[in-house]
Amino acid sequence: DSYDACSEWFQTGKINLLYNNMKQYSWSVHPEIGEMDVFNGKHALEVAPRASWIKISNPTTKLLNLYLYYMGTAPTAKYPKINITLIDPINKTIELEQQIDPLLVLHMRAASEYHLVKGSYLGKVAPGEHFLFMKPAEEKERPFRLTGIALTEQGGHTDQNMEGLF
Repeated sequence: DSYDACSEWFQTGKINLLYNNMKQYSWSVHPEIGEMDVFNGKHALEVAPRASWIKISNPTTKLLNLYLYYMGTAPTAKYPKINITLIDPINKTIELEQQIDPLLVLHMRAASEYHLVKGSYLGKVAPGEHFLFMKPAEEKERPFRLTGIALTEQGGHTDQNMEGLF
């Protein structure tokens, strides 16, 4: 048996994780043209300009692979790169540090703008509770928008970036 725990709020807006210094964002009207867009009724957590965190838990006795899902754009970056730090609060140790770039990598020439959910593999998470700290590395047009987190025994590819409209 393998273990999977996904917390995805892009479709429902229901967030079942403890978080701090983040606010829930819901799309309803396209801000530039004042009309409904493809993201109508979709949801994300916006990371504040200063550090925000979300609590995650690995209830197993195994190392699990951690994936983050967030909004990305192409051909220009409208969301900031974000510095990620995973902390074990019991041992007060940093378990991983990484920077995520929400710029979408297109394998074709972009004739128009793309705005999709992107996923990134972060690394292995030990059993127990952890705090995932997020801090923007730069200022951009929009705040970094987190749409989900997954802990799973499957995957674990360090070069795995998944892009698509979920």
